[in-house]
Amino acid sequence: MGKASRQKRAREPEGRSEPTKSGARAWQPRTELQTDVAPPWLHVLAMASLAVLAGAVYYPCLTGEFVFDDHNAIQQSLLVRALWPLTRFLTHSNRPLVDFTYAINYAQGEYDTWWYHFTNIAIHAGTAMVVYALVSRTLRLPSLAERYGGWSQAIAWLAAALFTCHPLASEAVAYISSRYESMAGLFYLATILVYTYAVAATSERARQTARYGLAISTALAVACKEIAATIPLALLLYDYVFVARGNFAETRGRLLVIGHSLILLIVAGLYLAIRAFTSDQVHTPYQQSAGFGFDRYTPAEFFATQVGVIVHYLRLCFFPTGLTFDYDWTLARSFFDISVLGPMLLLLGLAALAWRSIRSQPVFAFAVFFLFIVLAPTSSIMPLADLAVERRMYIPLAGFCFLAAATLADLARNLLAERGLPALTAAGLALVAVAAVTTHARAVQWGDHLVLYEDAVLKTPGSPRVRLNLGVIHLNAGRYDEAHEVLFDAKEIYDRGESIHAFPRIGAFIYYNLGAIQFIRQEYADSERYMVKSIQEGGQYVALRPRAYAVLGQIYRMREEYDRAIASFEEALKYNQDYPDWMYALVETHILAGNYAEARKVLFQLEHVHPELAEAQRGKDLRKDILQSQRADRLYEAQRKRERMRRKLAEGLEAPDSDSDGAPE
Repeated sequence: MGKASRQKRAREPEGRSEPTKSGARAWQPRTELQTDVAPPWLHVLAMASLAVLAGAVYYPCLTGEFVFDDHNAIQQSLLVRALWPLTRFLTHSNRPLVDFTYAINYAQGEYDTWWYHFTNIAIHAGTAMVVYALVSRTLRLPSLAERYGGWSQAIAWLAAALFTCHPLASEAVAYISSRYESMAGLFYLATILVYTYAVAATSERARQTARYGLAISTALAVACKEIAATIPLALLLYDYVFVARGNFAETRGRLLVIGHSLILLIVAGLYLAIRAFTSDQVHTPYQQSAGFGFDRYTPAEFFATQVGVIVHYLRLCFFPTGLTFDYDWTLARSFFDISVLGPMLLLLGLAALAWRSIRSQPVFAFAVFFLFIVLAPTSSIMPLADLAVERRMYIPLAGFCFLAAATLADLARNLLAERGLPALTAAGLALVAVAAVTTHARAVQWGDHLVLYEDAVLKTPGSPRVRLNLGVIHLNAGRYDEAHEVLFDAKEIYDRGESIHAFPRIGAFIYYNLGAIQFIRQEYADSERYMVKSIQEGGQYVALRPRAYAVLGQIYRMREEYDRAIASFEEALKYNQDYPDWMYALVETHILAGNYAEARKVLFQLEHVHPELAEAQRGKDLRKDILQSQRADRLYEAQRKRERMRRKLAEGLEAPDSDSDGAPE
C-alpha cells in the first residue's frame, strides 16, 4: 500500500457504520468505547458516596434564610403558590421548570427554607453523578482509553468529588435563586452524557433513543436557563476533541446527531423569548435582565471588563480564596487599559495553547474551550447587571475538575509508574478533603445570612448594595441603631457615585429603608424627606413605589393632612392591592376626613379583592365606625342647626328692644 493510500486511510473516521439494506449509509459514524471492567455495584457505590459528600459539605446551609433575589423569585411570586395547572408555568415564567420546583417546595412547607436548600443540594448531588458518568465514559473513548487504562473509574470519581465540594460551586448550591444555574447545569451536562451514548449506539433502537434523549434533555435545560442555547456548540467541541481527535471530517459525519439537540432547543427558545419579550413584567423587564436595552454601560465596556473577570474565574478554579456573592467589580472603560490588555493576552495565549494541544492534551483543550462556550451568553458582549458572579462558573467548573483529576493521574503515572494509582488515590482524597473543609466553612456562612452579608461587606467595602442588604437584615431583626448606621454608610457611598452599584434603584431602596427607620423612631419629618427622595431616585420600580407612598400616607394622616394622605394611599394601591392593611388605612382616612361614601366604596373593593376578609373583624369594626361617625356627624349637624335656630330666635325677640326709645307702654 502506498504512502498516499495509508494517509487517506488514516484520515478516514473509525467505526463507520455499515450500509443499510437500501444501500445508504446509516445515520452516523459510530465510535467504539473500551469495555467497562468495573462491576455495576462499584458505580452505584461511587455515586452514593458523591451524594453523601454533598450532604456532608452543604448541610450547614439548610438553615439559611432567603437572601438577595430569593425575595423576588419566591416570596413575592404568585406563580409558585400553586402547582396546577401546569400551563401557568409555561405562560407566566421565563424559566418554567425551575419555578415549578419552587412551587413543589412551597407545597411542602410554604416559606420554610429547609426544603428549598435540600432541593438545591439534591440537584447538586445529581449533577455530580452526571459528571462521574460523563468522565467515566469519556475516558473509555479511543482517544483516552490507552492513556488512562484501568484508572478511569478513579479519575472519574476524583473529578466528580472535586466538583461536589469545590468552593467555587458553593453559590450555585447554597443560594436558592441559583437553582436556575444548577438545574441548567444538570441537564446541560446530561445532554453531553446522552451524546456519548449516541455516538456509540450499536442498534437502531439505541440510536432512536439517543435522538429523543438529546432533544428532551436540551429542552429541559432551556426550561431552566438560556445558557442552554450553547449546548450544540458544546457537543461539537466534545466530539471534535474527544471522539474525532481533532479530525473535523469525522465530526462532520455526526452533525446530524448534534442537530437533534437543536430541534426542541429552537422551538422552546423561540417560545420563551417571544413570551418573555411580550409579557408584562412585575419586576425588572426581561429585556434588561437578558442584556437587551441595558443602558448602564455599553457592550464594549462590558466585554472589556469580562476579560479580567474570566481570568479571575480561572484563578478561583485553582485557588478559591476571597469568595463573595456580591462583587463590586470596576468597569473597564478602554481596551487599551493595562487591566484589560494583560488578561486579554493571557486568554489569547491560553486559547492558542489549547488549540495546539487538542491531540496531545485533549482534556486541557476541552476545559479551556468549554469555558469560553458556556460563558459566551453571560460574559461577552451582552451587558448584564452583575459584572462578576461566581455561579456562572458552575458548568465550566466540571471541565476543570476533570482536568485536575487527569493531571494528577498523569503526574502519578509518570513519576511513580506502578505505584501511581495508590498515590493518585491518596493525593486525590487529600485534595477532596481540603476542598470539602473549605466549602463546609463557606456553607456555614450561607447558613447565617447576617454572617454572610458581614463577610461580603468586608470583601467589598466600597459597594452600597451589600451594605443595603445588611442594613435591611438589621432592620427586620429590630436592630434599628445598627441598621441606621449601616444604611447611612451605604447612602454616603452611593452619593459618591464611585461604585458600579451606585445606580438609582440601589439609592432608592437605601433612602426608603432609612425613611422606614425614621418612621419607627417617630421622626416623621426625616422619614418624609427620605421617602420623597426614594421616590425621586427610583419611583419607576413597582417593588418600591407603593411602599414609599404607603408610609407617606401614614405620616400625612397623623398630621391630619387627610387629602394628602388619601392621595398617597391611592397611589400605593394603584400599583399593589396585595396589602389589605393599605386599603384598611385608606378606609380609616376617608372616615377621618368625613368621606363616608368613599370609605364604604373602598371597603367593598377590599372585600372583593380579598374575599377571605369579608367576615374579618376589622372590616366589621370599620363598618360600625362609618355608621357611628355618620350618626355622630348627623347629631352634630342637628345640634349646630338647633343652636343657629335658637340664636336667630333670640335675635328676633330682642330686636324690638333695640329699636324702641325706652318709653313705657
